[in-house]
Amino acid sequence: MTEGKDDAIRIGHMLDACRDALELAGSDRDAFMASKLMQYATVRALQILGDAAKVVSPDLKHRFEQGKRSGGSEPAPPPSADAYPVVLRG
Repeated sequence: MTEGKDDAIRIGHMLDACRDALELAGSDRDAFMASKLMQYATVRALQILGDAAKVVSPDLKHRFEQGKRSGGSEPAPPPSADAYPVVLRG
């Protein structure tokens, strides 16, 4: 696989993990704190997020850091949207 496609897959994993963590954590703090299962599941989703973030390409990390240094909240755009799967475009 190419680096761009690998990054796209990792970004997809990161987005899925974020959504899962938010859904699992929910808005009811007391229910979350009372459920070890929800706590462990949320921690696992965050681990997946971290694992995927650790292995993104140096190019993507560099573009993200450039965006942060320039005062933007978004990383610099990728060279081509074709590098990303359809699921990430919608």
